[in-house]
Amino acid sequence: MMGDALTAPRIIGGAPAAEGRYPYMISYREVGRRHVCGASLVAPDVALLAAHCQRFEAELHVNKYRLNETDPTKYERFLAQEYYMHPQYNYVS
Repeated sequence: MMGDALTAPRIIGGAPAAEGRYPYMISYREVGRRHVCGASLVAPDVALLAAHCQRFEAELHVNKYRLNETDPTKYERFLAQEYYMHPQYNYVS
């Protein structure tokens, strides 16, 4: 039973997307390390992510179909330059 839970889809009724179908999706990552949060490209040079994700120097992998992809020709990589936090965001609550 545990094996079924690990291989079951995480989105009920969802289906795998074709590679390149959502080029505005971003993997928000610790520099040189792992995926932390998803983000969306909302303008050519602006990404939107949840406020609780921004805790460290980050790089953005744009149009990365597989999170474990290591071929740098298959996605674009950028270092985050600036952050704008919503004035009512409270990290504690």
